[in-house]
Amino acid sequence: MPSTGQALLIDAANEADRLIEMIGDIPVGTIVTTHRHFDHWQALPELQTRTGAVVVAHPADADELPVEVGHRAEHGEMLTFGDCSVSLVHLRGHTPGSLAVVYDAGGTAG
Repeated sequence: MPSTGQALLIDAANEADRLIEMIGDIPVGTIVTTHRHFDHWQALPELQTRTGAVVVAHPADADELPVEVGHRAEHGEMLTFGDCSVSLVHLRGHTPGSLAVVYDAGGTAG
């Protein structure tokens, strides 16, 4: 979570209530789904409803998800949340649209 108090969630994998408890009052505006396998999005419909977050996924996997993907992300895109950003790397092989999320802490533990 950046200093502005905004967060990004990577993979609403399972246990929606537990994820909501962990998130607490932190506003989550974006949920990145790294790929279309079920074990990476089981809680996605409930988390999207409860947070109002935009779901991000690669176009090659987006249509396989159980919710509307609000942003179809391509290789090299930057996502900004609060005063932080992450870059997205398209990884071919695991699924057609697998994404890695890369955070550069500028050489500091973050």
